Amino acid sequence: MQLDEQGRNFLDESDKNSVDLKSQTIYLSQIFQWFQEDFVKKSGSVIAFIRPYLSPQVSRELGGGNFKIIYTKYDWSLNDIASKDL
Repeated sequence: MQLDEQGRNFLDESDKNSVDLKSQTIYLSQIFQWFQEDFVKKSGSVIAFIRPYLSPQVSRELGGGNFKIIYTKYDWSLNDIASKDL
């Protein structure tokens, strides 16, 4: 249950992930690109993997459309210990 909640929270971070229904474009963190093989193995595609974590309306739209994925740039400063106050 916590993993599902964290998946929804992560996909809800609009600076990393978003869905533009009008242009049928999904913007996803590069994590989904780097580990694409794992997501495809588990669910058949990256889109199929993320659908359960999105709102029901967006999930339905993704199931019926021909969406393209654009991967957003990963913010490596999140892992940079030098940028954190000690």
